[in-house]
Amino acid sequence: MRFRHVLPLLFYINFTCISLYSVGQLKPGKEMPPIQVKSYVGMQARQIDLNKKSTYIILDFWNTWCNSCIKGLRKLDSLQFKFGKELTILAVTTQKEKSVRAFLERKGIVLPNLPMHFADSLLSGYFPYQSLPHTAWIKNGKLDFVTYGYNVNERNITKWLNGEPLRMAYKDAEKIFNPEAALWDKRNQVFDQDIRQYSFLSGWQYDYGSSLFRGFIDSSRGVAGKRFINIQLKNLLIEAFGNCFRYSNRVIKEDESVNWIVWDGNYSDDELLRQRNLVCYEISVSMERFKNVGEYIREDVGRYFDFDAVVEKRLVPCEVIRNSEIYDSTKSNRYDFYFMKTEDSILYSGSVHSLITVLQQEMRNLNTAVIDSSVGERFIAFALKGKLADKGTISKILKLGGLVMKKENCKIDMLILRKRKDLAG
Repeated sequence: MRFRHVLPLLFYINFTCISLYSVGQLKPGKEMPPIQVKSYVGMQARQIDLNKKSTYIILDFWNTWCNSCIKGLRKLDSLQFKFGKELTILAVTTQKEKSVRAFLERKGIVLPNLPMHFADSLLSGYFPYQSLPHTAWIKNGKLDFVTYGYNVNERNITKWLNGEPLRMAYKDAEKIFNPEAALWDKRNQVFDQDIRQYSFLSGWQYDYGSSLFRGFIDSSRGVAGKRFINIQLKNLLIEAFGNCFRYSNRVIKEDESVNWIVWDGNYSDDELLRQRNLVCYEISVSMERFKNVGEYIREDVGRYFDFDAVVEKRLVPCEVIRNSEIYDSTKSNRYDFYFMKTEDSILYSGSVHSLITVLQQEMRNLNTAVIDSSVGERFIAFALKGKLADKGTISKILKLGGLVMKKENCKIDMLILRKRKDLAG
């Protein structure tokens, strides 16, 4: 994305509500109170009546600290353009307009061409939330859905406008997960027995929304463990086998039976893939055994899932980064870590090893793994024109740090996914 100055004030919304109605959480199926919103796009003013008949309105609640919300603004803009007068999408944030504009300007993001409400305090009272994005779908003056941001897509909107049956997970702000309690603890109203050592697996829980990871220690019972809520299956496998397998170029799927396991890419619009790839998992062991918890998670993967996951040495093509010259680390200044990229430029400061980690992430879609075989501590800072997907640019960057990257066949650990042997046949 090219850096551009945010244009002078594009959007301003004056919000009024008839005071006869007290603010309280609205449930699907309820009539909307008489709320009127005046939206401005440029100099063109438009009044939006949330309880008006023959209207379709989606309220999208967002904030600048929500990365998925920021990424979703362009998507919302495209959807608003596609459906035109059939649909109104109103972006709602509790943050002040000045701070929002300053944040987007720093990121080089131009405000989208859709109405936006700043400094909200009333709409979020009618539609409270614990996580973002958060959406409310209003049809003919009646609340239809309160659901997650991923449901705002062309397919669902088309069905909604055409009156076709549409099922979406209800996002209830009243359901608050207690992160200090076990999944079946009575405080979570699931299970209330005092179980000390255990492992637990369930599927995606609609009502808890975004993912959560927490390690825990209970010294009174002498146990420790890990808790995962709605995490990607791949992240559970990474926890079991090691962080070196976080990118798909270190993973081999040996047969079609495991193609449903998503490593890279977005599958939020595919409900079946989402259900299969999001899991809840918890393990509790004695504090003496916690050092082996990764081994226990690997055992549970083999116990609970219908595929085998093993680490094997394989001869595979790799991009190997090595020292190209003797480097005097005493002449290297220490830099604070910083990394930023646009469509045609890269800014970086920090250690060379951190730079290689960045390259591993940026090159994750390559079929070849990126191996760090460099030695010595050194630091580097640069600002270059180019793209990290371009090997010529990468070579220039590495040269600055006294490094070279060469394609080689290497025998390295690979995470192998295949059909369970006892299920093969």
